[in-house]
Amino acid sequence: MGNVNKILKQEKTMIIEEIRKRMVEIGQELTEIEKKEAPKEEDEIQTDKLITEFTFAFFYYRFYWFGYRFL
Repeated sequence: MGNVNKILKQEKTMIIEEIRKRMVEIGQELTEIEKKEAPKEEDEIQTDKLITEFTFAFFYYRFYWFGYRFL
């Protein structure tokens, strides 16, 4: 039973790290869009998509982090 818990903790840790990496990537993409002089409509749509993805990633991160503490 101890091995199962150890494997689950490792898996959750990997998921948390992947979510963190994606959140950083989203932040970098948003920064690149903001640096453009004249944002286009496509940039605004892309920004909205990235913000939505970041929001979901953040809540998934908190969910997994919270669950990780109790496993």
